[in-house]
Amino acid sequence: MPLPRLGRGLRSSKLPALIVLSWVAASTLICLLSLAAWWALDRPEWRPGEAIGPGQAGEILRMAFAVVAGLGGTALLVIAYKRQSGEEKRLFTERFTTAVGQLGEANVAVSLGGVHALAHLADDAPTPGLRQMCVDVLCAYLRIPKPETPSMLTERTEEMLGAYQERTATYESMREVRTTIAHIVSRRLRAESPWSECRFDFLNAYFDGDVDFSGIKFARGGNFSGAEFRGKADFSKSEFSEKIDFKGAKFYGPTHFEESSHRGDLDLEGTTFHGTASFRGASFEGSASFRSARFLGSSNFSKSTFSRVANFSGIRCGKRIEFKGVEFSDKADFTNSAFKRDADMSGCAFMGETNFMNASFGRDTYFQNSDFLSNVDLRNMNFMGHTVFDDARFGAKAHFSGSHFKSSSSFLRSRFTEGHFRTVSFGGRAAFASSRFTGETSFTGSIFHSGADFVGDDPPGTEAGGSCPKGLVNERGESAAGVLLPGRWTL
Repeated sequence: MPLPRLGRGLRSSKLPALIVLSWVAASTLICLLSLAAWWALDRPEWRPGEAIGPGQAGEILRMAFAVVAGLGGTALLVIAYKRQSGEEKRLFTERFTTAVGQLGEANVAVSLGGVHALAHLADDAPTPGLRQMCVDVLCAYLRIPKPETPSMLTERTEEMLGAYQERTATYESMREVRTTIAHIVSRRLRAESPWSECRFDFLNAYFDGDVDFSGIKFARGGNFSGAEFRGKADFSKSEFSEKIDFKGAKFYGPTHFEESSHRGDLDLEGTTFHGTASFRGASFEGSASFRSARFLGSSNFSKSTFSRVANFSGIRCGKRIEFKGVEFSDKADFTNSAFKRDADMSGCAFMGETNFMNASFGRDTYFQNSDFLSNVDLRNMNFMGHTVFDDARFGAKAHFSGSHFKSSSSFLRSRFTEGHFRTVSFGGRAAFASSRFTGETSFTGSIFHSGADFVGDDPPGTEAGGSCPKGLVNERGESAAGVLLPGRWTL
């Protein structure tokens, strides 16, 4: 790694300019103080006096010499400061070079010494740029790639295999070094430290064991794209002031982002969560992208808030996922997503446009008590298990056209401003008792394979209200077979 020339000492081309600037500053200060004294003495008028005598002339000369001496002292202070600064940088360069050399050693103990030396250098760095340089070296060590597996072709030799095994053993022996770097970074960022002003580049980094980044503060964001977390990854209650990038990262153990705060954008596109993933209670003030992410374990987003666009398009969920009580203030995109097991989105508030087009739910799905305040697109969806929209409120257009409900579906006490259920296939029995249709709603072309109830078991107050949706009654005023409608709709 090429090292910057930090210890060059004084630069003769800049020193005269600094001295002149210091003189100008000192002269300006003297003038301002004189003006303040004149103002404090009620601005006395200047009156020409008698001719200056020898005593007065000597006093003026002494004052002039004092001013000159003061300016000379100022110049000496500037020169001394520059010399001290140059010496500090020279010493920093020597320590930095030694620490980097230790970090690159094959001996674990020596490498650990280099890690701690760089950490202390960053603590004592005289400038933010030098501190960032130390941090960059520590991050770069985590980006050292694992040895590539030898080719499985016939030309593989014993020599190739032996070299690979040696490289792998060396890499594994440095696991403690990588773990120590992660621990040092987390400790510095968890406390009040100038490290929080640094930017951390963990592009393609490899974290062997558990990583505890809980409660840390990233003031300048960070880059974890392509990183691998082999153990537990804990970012709970962490704060990210700027954009944080996890694109393409892989989490193999439990992942925790509970109550984390994201003031900037969050990018988790293409990320894979092999274990459980929890974002419960997290707040996303910037846009949040989970596009094409893979959740192979159970996941939880309950009580989270999304202030800007939330992109979950194309996600794949292998186990149960929960979005209970989540607030989406802006657009929410779940197009082409696939949920293999149960999905619980009850009590959600979708304030912006919401899109679930072409999404599929393999097991039971819950949207009860959810509010859709803007248009919601639920076209061409597949609901394979029991589906619940009880007490849901649709404040604008709700498009279910072309969707398929394989099992039973329940819309009890739901409110529709404008509903579109054209060509929907209801495989199980559909329940719409006590629901209300205040605007134009259409079930034209829909098929109720097991019937539908728009009237509940207890007659008082259980009938669906509002105007009769289109497609439920034929020209003769008859409902489809197995579809129970309120009497006033068939009159």
